[in-house]
Amino acid sequence: MDDIKIIEMEEMRVASFHVMGESPEIKVIKKMQEWARPKNLISDGKYPVFGFDNPHPEPGMKEYGYELWLVLDEGVEAENVEVKQIPATRYAMLHSEGFDNIGSNWRKLVAWVKNSEYEPACGQCLEGHILGSSEIGDFALNLYMPIE
Repeated sequence: MDDIKIIEMEEMRVASFHVMGESPEIKVIKKMQEWARPKNLISDGKYPVFGFDNPHPEPGMKEYGYELWLVLDEGVEAENVEVKQIPATRYAMLHSEGFDNIGSNWRKLVAWVKNSEYEPACGQCLEGHILGSSEIGDFALNLYMPIE
């Protein structure tokens, strides 16, 4: 499929933010922005942002978690936040536009990997947040599934 690309992400040092609740994505983005804006870490898109359900929504449950990673250069001080080292990983990536298309595009990506020469790998599936997009306007994500 032409719209799915194979990419290699280098090892990342990230500031990690986590929120539990109904629709935790908006709350965790605000939490990350409150920490990162005074440090000028998100204004120009230099530092990528990745998110994922943690834990996943359970059937019949309204609350679930969402974790957000803000990639940091080694020289950036990261006080008052959890810092994680994420290993280099190969991903199948699919660009997804529109808030309502996220689920169907995840299913498309998973099906593509299942029917490809690749195997799912250990690692975290990620949603790469596109700078400037929002749930109100032109929402877009890059979806990443670890492969080997």
